[in-house]
Amino acid sequence: MDTLLQLSLKKVRGSLKNVSSKRLTCHSVFFTKKLQTAENGVIVTGTLHYWFTEAGEKISLEKSYLISYAVGNHGLVFLKNIEEVSIEKE
Repeated sequence: MDTLLQLSLKKVRGSLKNVSSKRLTCHSVFFTKKLQTAENGVIVTGTLHYWFTEAGEKISLEKSYLISYAVGNHGLVFLKNIEEVSIEKE
C-alpha cells in the first residue's frame, strides 16, 4: 500500500474514533482527467475521492488504472482486469 494512502487511512481512522454511530457508510467517486490507449487496454488517470458519511472528511488521491478488456461477438466488450499502475508525472 502506498504511503499517501496509509497516511490518509490513518487520518480517517483518527476521525472515526470521535463518531458515535455504529454504522458507517463509505462513499467514493473517480473523476477522470486523462485517457490513454495501451497495448493491452486503456490507462485511466484521475482523482479518487472517498469519504465516510459520519466522519466529515474527504480523502483525495491521484490514481492511474490499466483497464484490460476483450471484444466479443456483436461488438460486446468484456472487462478482463483493472489494476493500478504507476505513471510518470509530465
